Amino acid sequence: MSGRWRPAAAMALARTVHALLDVVAGVVALVTLVALPVTGHRRWRRAGFRLRQDVLLRAGRAERARLRSCGVAEVPDPAAAVPPPRAGRPAGDAGAEAYHEVLADTERRTHSWLVSRVTVGLPVGAAVLLCWSFGVALVTAPLYRADPQFLGEAVRVLAGAVALALAPWIAHALAQWDAKTAHRLLGPGQPARLAARVRALIRSRASVVEAVDAERRRIERDLHDGVQQQLVALALLLASARRTASRVADGRRPSADLLPSLDRAHENALQALTELRDVAWRVYPAILDDRGLDAALSALAERSAVPVRIDYRLPWRLPPGIEPVAYFAVSEAVTNAAKHAAADLIRVTIRAEGERALIVIEDDGVGGADTSGAGLSGLMRRVSAVEGEMSVTSPVGGPTVMTVELPCAS
Repeated sequence: MSGRWRPAAAMALARTVHALLDVVAGVVALVTLVALPVTGHRRWRRAGFRLRQDVLLRAGRAERARLRSCGVAEVPDPAAAVPPPRAGRPAGDAGAEAYHEVLADTERRTHSWLVSRVTVGLPVGAAVLLCWSFGVALVTAPLYRADPQFLGEAVRVLAGAVALALAPWIAHALAQWDAKTAHRLLGPGQPARLAARVRALIRSRASVVEAVDAERRRIERDLHDGVQQQLVALALLLASARRTASRVADGRRPSADLLPSLDRAHENALQALTELRDVAWRVYPAILDDRGLDAALSALAERSAVPVRIDYRLPWRLPPGIEPVAYFAVSEAVTNAAKHAAADLIRVTIRAEGERALIVIEDDGVGGADTSGAGLSGLMRRVSAVEGEMSVTSPVGGPTVMTVELPCAS
């Protein structure tokens, strides 16, 4: 029984402390609101001081810290959404304008929060304290009376019990209202959310540029190390065959000596063609545009050295900008499993989760995948560039599970 009531008593005590601090915060807010016209006087502005804004921003930070310490709400600082402008930036710089717009919006909404402290937090918090005070006083009153009257004392005890029952309920309602209001007034507003969105887009753009550069370097390396070497060997074989052909024409060599050189040149030409086709497939498979992701993954499974089982359950086709990301995510996972994981089987599951596509690639290899490598890190940047999410779990000994979530809206 005591174990069940102890958490409730602790919560009531915490909410009562919060109500007490609300009363203190209400008094401080009242003093601050009275002093704000002085802090915003034009003499201060001419002197270069933004005292009003500084007071309101400090008050907002103090209130966020108070709500967090009381366990009422965890409210992020709107000013953290955009960094302050560096010294020497021009006055019309977009970053500086966004920063000052966020500060101005935070200042306005903090002022509204202080008004709510005076109009709601102070009186309701005082009501909680009064309920506790009068409740305790009325319930214990018969203990201090020399000649208590039964009916009168019963009414007082009943009124005190009602007050004591109302106190934690009012305190809890005040905490809930404070949490909801704090997220609306002390949390990031529209300018802060837009600034955060702009920063995310800037990071996404940089990630796209890095991913494209890494892809270009990989294609150049594949062409240099594979196709180019085959073509160089083919050129040497053809040169040897031409010398042999000239000697056959002069009668110094039999015609049968020409056939081995031509056969080797033909084999090298076929190998170069195969490697060039593989490079083109890795750059962008044409089947992805023609027949979609399901057919492209089926073709990838046929080309894989490790058996791949694909469970494709998407009821619709992914947007054109998302489909290549999904394909290359599976392709990278299959390639890594075949090269490094010594896997015997790879399972690929693709299904819809609300308005997002969930891709899970699992292999039964040795695990220990390095997410900081060029392949996986580049893939993570590519996924984040389309507002997707990617995670890799690869303990030593396996299995390796890669999960990719991609948006489906075009």
